[in-house]
Amino acid sequence: MTILDAPPHISALPGGPAELAALVRHAVEAGARREVLVWRPARAVAGGARAHHRRLLDEAAAPLRHAPRLRLFSLPDGGLVAAAVPPALALAAAEAALREVLDPDDTAAALRRLRLPEDAAALLGLLEDALMGGHRPAPIPPDMADAGEVTTDPAILRALDHADLSAHLARQSVCRLEPGGESRMLWTDERPDWRALMASLGAPAAARPDAALAATVAGRQAAGIAHGRTAATPLSLPMPPDAVVTEGWLRMDSALPAATRRQIVLCLDLAALLRQPDAALIAARYSALRGYPLAVDVAATEALALLAPGLWRDLPGARLRLAWSESLPGRVRSLGGLQGMGPEIWLAGADRASAIAWGWSQGIRIFQGPLVDRLR
Repeated sequence: MTILDAPPHISALPGGPAELAALVRHAVEAGARREVLVWRPARAVAGGARAHHRRLLDEAAAPLRHAPRLRLFSLPDGGLVAAAVPPALALAAAEAALREVLDPDDTAAALRRLRLPEDAAALLGLLEDALMGGHRPAPIPPDMADAGEVTTDPAILRALDHADLSAHLARQSVCRLEPGGESRMLWTDERPDWRALMASLGAPAAARPDAALAATVAGRQAAGIAHGRTAATPLSLPMPPDAVVTEGWLRMDSALPAATRRQIVLCLDLAALLRQPDAALIAARYSALRGYPLAVDVAATEALALLAPGLWRDLPGARLRLAWSESLPGRVRSLGGLQGMGPEIWLAGADRASAIAWGWSQGIRIFQGPLVDRLR
């Protein structure tokens, strides 16, 4: 199984997310040992009042940028990842210098030492966090900026048992739009409005659900589809990897006839594929055998760098659900290389004519978003 299928790239300049992901993949597949230091200065300094502290940190981090035997990778949030073959003396020296000037309260968030291949999952998790950090669906209020990921607890699950999930499901039309004006409704995308749902469950609205809570909610959503909906209209649903073994999901799967299952597109989030590759691929393959079409959900433009041909070999026929953002045209000049991997691309979040026009210029014909609903 190969999710990150690109050869490591050697360069004197700092690499980016794709090169870092390739290094992790190479370390895992080849058993190549690497010492890694993750330095995220944005988590160590804040505000102009700490200018002196910031200057000290910059001086301490300077060896990371100039040591000849380190490979550097830039993160979208301004962080740096340095990797070296053991014993990595330059890495150890830079880490010691940074720890000397870091406030103890900042150290855990700003500086982390990892080893490959043992800590591959942790490093991919940090990379995902850096990629997704600036692309939330809505701004996070300042007092909730550190709300983080909510871990499922009995109180949250009890509240979910009594919650009206249908009141917190966002529904949008997914249509095929042709440049000549022809349009056709394909299905309805139905997924939790997490901010509203988390608030209703007593969790901070800015917090993200953990894997267990996401799977439980998906199971409840599936149970709602199974209840009296054996003639369900075409839908697309998020599919957390662990959802397929929940009671609600199994109830939906057994209640729906094969013809209806073929009308329900199941969307695997790219972050879940990176965090839980084995579980995600097992869930995807089982679902495909049951007749469900599949899609891979990419919420952040930068995460496109983590897609590779190996993913589409593992998930043949899967679509790519790409979230629109104003930065997308500037960051992605052409989707030709991605389309060459095989997936049909579906552009979500289309909220203005420029999004649809850009999609058309890239050969995209499937759209979802507020403007698409208004056009219908």
